[in-house]
Amino acid sequence: MKVDNLTEQAIAAIKKAIVMGELKLGESISEIGICKKYNLSKTPVREALAILNHDELVNKVARRGSFVFDISLNEIEELAELRLLFEEFAVKKSLKLNKIAFKNDLNNVYEEMEASFNEQNYLKFIDIDTQFHKTFFKYSENECLFRNYEKISSKIETLRFYVASKTISDTKTQVSHKKILDAINEDNMELVSKYLNEHFIAWLNKYKSNFKISL
Repeated sequence: MKVDNLTEQAIAAIKKAIVMGELKLGESISEIGICKKYNLSKTPVREALAILNHDELVNKVARRGSFVFDISLNEIEELAELRLLFEEFAVKKSLKLNKIAFKNDLNNVYEEMEASFNEQNYLKFIDIDTQFHKTFFKYSENECLFRNYEKISSKIETLRFYVASKTISDTKTQVSHKKILDAINEDNMELVSKYLNEHFIAWLNKYKSNFKISL
């Protein structure tokens, strides 16, 4: 779907506000407030909300307005299962098609992640954590796979924000990423699958213990 620059600007602004927790899960989104804050007219903001509704980051409710998505425990579990399927396949494709470039890029991203972890800079850590997982898809040469992962990526980033300040103080987070990286560097898909599964189980458990969600 082709959109104009102002609509793209509105999409980026609203998405960032959701991902970074400025707009909370289930919170009402004020069209007028968005217009004033970002100096935009109503038309691009409404178009942006319609697109974000299609992407399931926003829920449009008749006669009530637009709201940030909310999520149940069951939906988070399904999201973790979907991530595992997508990411495992993407790693396998990237190793097969672009092994050297994939490994080099992923190792560089991990170094940045480790630096942000050591600095306890959780906002930077969220961004680089996202980059780490997206790198799996960057070299897979499968645009359909990447587009579908992008549809859930913003939800993943949003959920990550809510536990990031606790996650970044937990060394298990970095150990988990390093184990995945080492398995990829060794071309060991059996271990990649094992460590990704462990990573997502831990990811899910963090929300169960730290994140208040609708049940």
